[in-house]
Amino acid sequence: MKKIIALIVVVCMAAAVTACGGGETSENGHVADQYHQLLEGKDTTYYYEADVVEQFMDVEEEASESVMAEGRDGKDQYVIMEGSSQLEQRQIETEDITYVIFDPDKEYTAEPKAEEEEEDLELKYVTTSEMELEGKTYRYDEYQAEYEMEPIMEADGEGESQAEIYLYVKRYLVDDSGQLYAIVTYNELKGTDGSDNEMIYQKIDTITKFQEGSVPDGIFDIPKDYKEVNYDDEDYEDEMISEEE
Repeated sequence: MKKIIALIVVVCMAAAVTACGGGETSENGHVADQYHQLLEGKDTTYYYEADVVEQFMDVEEEASESVMAEGRDGKDQYVIMEGSSQLEQRQIETEDITYVIFDPDKEYTAEPKAEEEEEDLELKYVTTSEMELEGKTYRYDEYQAEYEMEPIMEADGEGESQAEIYLYVKRYLVDDSGQLYAIVTYNELKGTDGSDNEMIYQKIDTITKFQEGSVPDGIFDIPKDYKEVNYDDEDYEDEMISEEE
């Protein structure tokens, strides 16, 4: 299934927005370069919330809807929050540890980061154009990165003989006043021998809240009454089974 949807679209790379700008095109001709610089920066400070619609094209299901939020503290902490209708789970990345916090259950996990991590995809500016979304036309800047997926071996030892090339595409859509309205992210399998690219995933983040230069209190905190758990621990599995019974 397209390399398990291209490894779930390289972990569904997150998107964010900023309220700076004001409608002016930058000197290089881009309409949303400031947004790209903010979101891709490692020492920026911001927080945003968004309504999300995403769809895996290889799976015959309707698009799913959810909510998410993202923030950086300008130092070494990054958080992404998710939920079906409200924010319930947080993943906090620090310099050394990844925390996953389940706020409704008051539980969290803590995993040291691997010494060697995969490098982030380097998005490069491609074009400035227009597209229609929800019945309106928005200008956008588009950035792309290309990555390769190694062949997957089947149980019988046979597998695909040639790695496939994918495109990760991010579009920053701005409204008439120059404020970022939405971010459209999608992945395509590059065509071969002149064939068209095949879209395998699309995600639309419609911004509902944004603040630059600060983050809400507590989003990087783990309350003292939260319990650290290890989902690979047999004792924890026995405890969960007991609660279900």
